[in-house]
Amino acid sequence: MSGRVNKDLVEDWLFQKSNYKTQDLYQELIHKSRMCYREELELTRTIKWQNYTTKALLFDFKAQGYAQSWAAIRDIHTLACASGMRGLIILFDEFEDVLSNITNIAHQEIAFQNLFQFFAGQQFQGMSFFAVTPEFVSKCRNRLISKGRWDYDYAQLDALSTFEMSPLELSQLQELTIKIKDFHGIAYGWDTNSSAIELGLTAIVKKTGTIAVQDRTRQTIKEVVKFLDRQLEEIE
Repeated sequence: MSGRVNKDLVEDWLFQKSNYKTQDLYQELIHKSRMCYREELELTRTIKWQNYTTKALLFDFKAQGYAQSWAAIRDIHTLACASGMRGLIILFDEFEDVLSNITNIAHQEIAFQNLFQFFAGQQFQGMSFFAVTPEFVSKCRNRLISKGRWDYDYAQLDALSTFEMSPLELSQLQELTIKIKDFHGIAYGWDTNSSAIELGLTAIVKKTGTIAVQDRTRQTIKEVVKFLDRQLEEIE
């Protein structure tokens, strides 16, 4: 009945606006309706809170083999493609942390399995890259053997496709700093094309170029980003 009354009230107001005050309309159409549903809303809030406190969550990213985690990144990939981009690229830096910072071998095995899932491309069909040292596979194998995992499918480790970046020369480092500068400007919406920034980048390359080859590129990237962050802070 209230829906019918509200509809009649709106129609009457459209034809006879001068007979109504804004406060009267608010009381009839909004306030009274809100009062009617207050008990139901309170019950809904209680149920939702109980769901959270009992871990009966809508999103439980660890459940069922991380099924919702995989679904989430697939959805993001789909949205990226629908937005006109080529998709989602996931980069895992220093993935060897699973060996040094995870002490539970069962948890390490789960991390390895997730790694294999990314490479299989069935759960997530976008691109993914894992940054590791050349000794990563042998370290994983040694860890599993040391924990008595004799029946582990070690062929999965050997089947991982890898590529190794060759050290960058000074001229290539200079090109890299220019690309980082341009991306930094796009990401934070500021003009990175100035003589001061150019001189700063040149000085960074000159300094980091003396670092050992295996760490030269990484240190250059870190120094360039820190330099650009400082420059941006100064103009804000």
